[in-house]
Amino acid sequence: NLMHHLLIGGNSFIARHIRYALEKDHSVTTIDNFSSSRPSQDRINYSGDIIKISSLFTFSNFDYIWILAAKVGVLNVIKNYYKVLSEDVSIVIKSLEIAKQNNSTVIFFSSSEVYNNCLVSIEDQLFTIPEVSFFPRSSYLLSKLYCEQLIKTSGLNYIILRPFNVCGMFQRHEFGMVFPSFIVSAIKDGFIPLFTRDESRNFLYIQDFVEIMMYLISLGNQCLNKTINIASPFRIKISELAENI
Repeated sequence: NLMHHLLIGGNSFIARHIRYALEKDHSVTTIDNFSSSRPSQDRINYSGDIIKISSLFTFSNFDYIWILAAKVGVLNVIKNYYKVLSEDVSIVIKSLEIAKQNNSTVIFFSSSEVYNNCLVSIEDQLFTIPEVSFFPRSSYLLSKLYCEQLIKTSGLNYIILRPFNVCGMFQRHEFGMVFPSFIVSAIKDGFIPLFTRDESRNFLYIQDFVEIMMYLISLGNQCLNKTINIASPFRIKISELAENI
């Protein structure tokens, strides 16, 4: 059945691929302020900040609202940790208001960063923060955890996604993403600087990620109100990745 999707942060790396897949069978509306992406030739219905122009989407009959807008990349998060905490939460609050007006299902892009070892998971998916010093990078995972709880208590149907290191075309290197940063360094400088050799990561190619997303949508109610990890079954050492590139 034809469904109407609103993609908030619709020009981001992951969102562009999702949009291409959705547009084959569904109606897609996108909004982006280009804070974490370059303006592109692709169709963006609305250029602006969802917090400022949310009234445009009142009672628009969206079946799904995808919340992809956020500060991304380690370097970007460290540089803008206050904005990560304040603006990312504000985006979700405004998106939930739109979802309630439209009785939409919310698809929220959280992150595998929530499993960072500065947090300890306990029963019922509650979290406790040990007495450790706050560091700028933790603003990202804290905002994601807080937004997850906002969504779970909103009364709306939702799908919360925790992707692990998605990579592929349109991903930018400026914010410290591993794959594009390594490739740019190799081409520009002829070598790849490594800050760690033993650390390993789980990487998932964007097309595989999109296939998983389309499958989840096809399941309908079966995956509603769940938190879903999306990852590859394989891990690779950062040093091996650099050698392969």
